[in-house]
Amino acid sequence: MTSNEDTKDDVSFDRRVMQAAVRLSLLALLVFWCLRILGPFINPIVAGVVIAIAVQTPYAKLAQVLGGRPKLAAVLLVGVALLVLILPTIALGASLVETTAELSGDFIQDEFKIPPPPEAVADWPLIGERLSELWLGASQNLESALVKLAPYFKDVGLWLVSSMGNLGIGLAMFVVGILIAGALLPNGERAAKLVRKVASVVAGQRGPELADLAASSVQSVTRGVLGVALIQSLLAGLGMLVVGVPAAGLWTLLILILAVMQLPAML
Repeated sequence: MTSNEDTKDDVSFDRRVMQAAVRLSLLALLVFWCLRILGPFINPIVAGVVIAIAVQTPYAKLAQVLGGRPKLAAVLLVGVALLVLILPTIALGASLVETTAELSGDFIQDEFKIPPPPEAVADWPLIGERLSELWLGASQNLESALVKLAPYFKDVGLWLVSSMGNLGIGLAMFVVGILIAGALLPNGERAAKLVRKVASVVAGQRGPELADLAASSVQSVTRGVLGVALIQSLLAGLGMLVVGVPAAGLWTLLILILAVMQLPAML
C-alpha cells in the first residue's frame, strides 16, 4: 500500500514538473518573441523613459502653472521639443540644398574658381607641402585635380552617405523617443509606483530607495550632458562667427541638438 502511494506521488510529482517545464518554456518563448518584435523599438523606448525622467521637474512645474492639467503640459513640452528639433534641421537642409545647387551651377558654367593657396600653407608641418601642391593644382586646373582625387572622393562620399543615414535614423529615433516621453509623463506617478514595487521585489526593502537613486542619477547625468552640449555649441558658434560661416546661428543650434542627442558618438 505504501509502495503504491509512493508510486502515485512520484507520478504526480513528475506530471507537475513536466507541466511547469512546459509552461516555463512557453513563457520563455513568448518573452523571446516579444523581445524580437520590440527589438527595433528598444532604443527609442529607453530614450523616451530617460527623457521623461529628465524633464519630470520642469514638467511638474508647467502642469502646476497650467492649473493641474498634466496632459496639456505634456503636449506643450512635446510640441516645443519637436519644433526645436525639426525646424532647424529643415532650415539647414534647405540651405545646404540651395548652396549645393549654386555651386553646381557655377561649376557647370565654369564660374567656380579656387584661389591659389597662401604661402604660409607650404610651411605647415607634415602636410603643408603636399597640401599646397594640391591646392595650387586645383586653382590652375580644377578638373584635372578632381580626376586625381576621384578615388578619395569615392570613399569620402560613401562615408558621408553612411553618416547622413545614421544621422537621419538617429533623429527619427529621437523624435519617437520624445513622443514616448510625452505619453509617459502624464502617467509618471503610476509608473513610479510600479517601478518601486518591482524594485522592492528585486532588491527587498532598499528597492524603492535604489529606484529613486537611479532616477536622480539620470537627472544629474542629463544636466551634465546639457551643460557640456551648451558649452560645445557656444564655442562652435563663436568660431563660426569669427570665420564668417553663413547661418552660424542655425549651425550652432544644430550642434547643440546633436550634442544633446549624443549622435556624434553614434556616428
